[in-house]
This record gives sequence, C-alpha cells and structure tokens, in this order.
Amino acid sequence: MIKTIPCDKCGTEIRPLKQGYTVGMTCPRCGYGWVTTQMEAIDSDTSQYTLKIAPSPSKNLDAIRAISGICACNFIEARAILEKGYEFPPMNARETRKTAGILSEAGVGYRITPEFPYAIPESRDFFKRKDEMQDEN
Repeated sequence: MIKTIPCDKCGTEIRPLKQGYTVGMTCPRCGYGWVTTQMEAIDSDTSQYTLKIAPSPSKNLDAIRAISGICACNFIEARAILEKGYEFPPMNARETRKTAGILSEAGVGYRITPEFPYAIPESRDFFKRKDEMQDEN
C-alpha cells in the first residue's frame, strides 16, 4: 500500500512531480513541496566522441536519406559520403547516441571512438536535419 503524505502547510495530499530533470513532490492546492535534479549519466558525460562512417558502395535508399538528413546535404552528396566514408566532428555523448541510432536504423556501418558506454537505440526520425537534432538536445 502506498503511504500518502499530507502537505505541511495545508494538509492536502502531496503528489509526485516529474518535469524533465526535475523530480520531487508538490501540493496541488497550495504549491508547497520540494524538488531535486535527477540527470542521466549521458548528460553529465563531458567526453567528445568521434563517429566514423565506414565506406560502402551501398545503394540503399534509407542509408542515403539518413546521411542526407544528418549532414543536411542533397542525394548526390549523401551518396558520395556513403561511398567514401566520413568522419563527423567530435560530438557530445547525447549527439553521438542520436546520430548512431539514425545510422543503425538505416543500416549504415560506423565506428565510435573512444569506446561508447551507452546503448544505441534505433531512431525513427532519420529524416530530420542535423540542426533540428541539435535543437532537441
């Protein structure tokens, strides 16, 4: 059974609060409560990671679209990048994970250095431009 906690000021049952990195308890009636910050490990990682696309003669349309979306380039440029390979400028951990997820879903081979300690989820948003990806972080 979950124990209810009354508000110290008005006696109303306080409720959990979670907004972004902020977690705590708050009173829905008077607003009294407490909060703290809970960040994911990836957000406090200060390392810079380099992601390198392996050269591939692939004519996979999803791969070309993914490269085009990440690099904000046209079809012909994306196909050339895929065929020659490409090394992205150093990125933080969150940007690296998002970019790697897009490449994974599209079937593009890549390598991350130094060793990347976080899971790479597949992304369903590989048509977004690089600047739109950065705005989300």
